[in-house]
Amino acid sequence: MAGKNKKSEIKDAGPRNKNRTALLAVAVVIIAGLILWLENPFKERPAKISDVYLAANEAKPVAIGEMAPDFGLEALDGRTVKLSEFRGKPVIINFWATWCPDCLIEMPWFEETHRESNGSIILLGVDLQESREDMIRFVQENGITYPILLDPDRVARDMYKSMGVPTTYFVSKEGIIVDLKQGGLTKEEYQEKLRALIES
Repeated sequence: MAGKNKKSEIKDAGPRNKNRTALLAVAVVIIAGLILWLENPFKERPAKISDVYLAANEAKPVAIGEMAPDFGLEALDGRTVKLSEFRGKPVIINFWATWCPDCLIEMPWFEETHRESNGSIILLGVDLQESREDMIRFVQENGITYPILLDPDRVARDMYKSMGVPTTYFVSKEGIIVDLKQGGLTKEEYQEKLRALIES
């Protein structure tokens, strides 16, 4: 009788041991797969934080009251334009792109200021990552005459910590940022900020 019981226990233990082994194998496969997924450089990842927002300690744009960082960017005519060359005149720096609806709303106001000020107020449109050919075609079709600068490597954008378009900086004659706007301006906002810039 004892021999039969031992044989029965061995038979019962066999399936249990197989089940444990199978579960352990599945767990190992799942863990290994998870590690590979986390480490796989080719899997689809969300956009890098730097592509959408800057790091948390850098997220704020250059602040009002700070010196506007100097930059040198290529204009559509091939010459390099530096912000510092306009010291002594108020400057409006507008980060923009052709695919941005709010940017297109603002551009006629900037163009009007550029034409009416006759060079006493400087408008600089900094386009982000679009080709020279596209920019030339755009300004010709839309009658834009103020300088459009190319920032294909986002050098100026990163200097100003600008997180999106449009972003507009109002820079005094002394090179100090006296106002800024992240996002689209209304006509009333623009006129108010422009008056304050002229008086600064």
